[in-house]
Amino acid sequence: MDNGYLAALDGPYGRYPGSDLRTSGEIYDLPCLALLGKSGISKTFAMRSEWEAVGACAKTAGDEAIWINLGAYGNEGRLVRKLRDAGCTPRA
Repeated sequence: MDNGYLAALDGPYGRYPGSDLRTSGEIYDLPCLALLGKSGISKTFAMRSEWEAVGACAKTAGDEAIWINLGAYGNEGRLVRKLRDAGCTPRA
């Protein structure tokens, strides 16, 4: 952490062994991505700025990208149903 923020990934403290941190360019090959955190820290802004590229990458691979706003779901059951209806198979 650098004054409350993550250190730059390309800096001396940006990559620790075993870290799951990714740059935005490294998320395109992930089968599922959920960006979680406190309200108001720009999660939606960050994802919307990458959404077009993620969708294009998925389409090129013969896949489909879906956008789900987790804030619209009050419980896990509704989200699991939404994912199943979209053809996803949620794993525990």
